[in-house]
Amino acid sequence: MYVKSSRNGYSKEIGEKYVDQSKPLYFLSSFVEKQFEWENNQRTDTISGYRYWFVQDGVNPFRIKFKDELKEIPSVLSEVKIPDLEGIEVRNKVHFRANELEVIN
Repeated sequence: MYVKSSRNGYSKEIGEKYVDQSKPLYFLSSFVEKQFEWENNQRTDTISGYRYWFVQDGVNPFRIKFKDELKEIPSVLSEVKIPDLEGIEVRNKVHFRANELEVIN
């Protein structure tokens, strides 16, 4: 997702600006994407987070990074809620993070 950057740091306001919590949000991933730390332009074996894909009506599919791996991966197209969604605008893109995920159905 591309946007015009207006502030620094993750915030709940940025998350709410792009993902409408009143509309259904659907889980798209069938597996976890591990995100690794980098040092001196080389990937390390240290995992910095776990990313999953989501989609909402009116928004292109997007990833949300979680600090910890989800204990159970919901089935594809499960309706979910992410109460602590935060976003950050970096170089005309939006990145999201959260700590928990609730399956609705």
